[in-house]
Amino acid sequence: MKRAASLFSLILVASCGAPAQETRHNHLSAAEHHTEARRHDQLAAGHERAVKRNYESMGRGGIQCIDRPLAGEPTSGGERIPIIKPCWTREMDPANIAHKRQAARQRRLAQEHRARAEALVRAERRSCRGLGVTEMSHSPFWHHDDIVSIQPLKRGNRVIGVRTVFRKVRGLTVQWMGRAVSCHKARAAALGYKGHYMEYCPLVLPDIQTSVSETRAGIVVDVTSRRSEIAAAALGRVQDGPEGLRKHR
Repeated sequence: MKRAASLFSLILVASCGAPAQETRHNHLSAAEHHTEARRHDQLAAGHERAVKRNYESMGRGGIQCIDRPLAGEPTSGGERIPIIKPCWTREMDPANIAHKRQAARQRRLAQEHRARAEALVRAERRSCRGLGVTEMSHSPFWHHDDIVSIQPLKRGNRVIGVRTVFRKVRGLTVQWMGRAVSCHKARAAALGYKGHYMEYCPLVLPDIQTSVSETRAGIVVDVTSRRSEIAAAALGRVQDGPEGLRKHR
């Protein structure tokens, strides 16, 4: 069972490189959100240039806009007298309205992507405040020797995650573990859940929920997910640990 879970964990890492479009969009990194913002800005600029070209073409050639008479047809010396009206943009070139709407939509999407990128960066900074360089370079799950028990969490017969109990080494408290868990989850989100990042750690998987508590046995970290493949991957990563990951390579 341990071997099967381990292989499943590695298969998940590979499959995360090409997830469904909706999932990929939800899990963009901060850098990818900025890239998307620039793309939407470029699309908006294209629509704005089209509007400008249309306005310029309307201003050339002495264009006159003719209205229909209310009754009869006015003439002078047998010649029809044109009824001049303003060349309203909506009536002259309806395409301009569509271009303006699309430009506004693309600018709004660009703004949303930038806001999301900034939120991810702020969350990472806030969550990791108080941790040093060493502890940010790896997660608590790197210290497999200090894990005293690993237990699958189930709902009925379905695995929904993993419970890990850490030994109470000096300096390890519920508060410190909670900060470390939040930090590594926030860092994973800011990086866009890259498959190669901390492959031994369940905290960097997408769509997980975590809780930290303390018992007489040690500091308990629960990692669960509504997605069965994520829950199985979390269990496999903890069971394997860093050493197990190296063996599969």
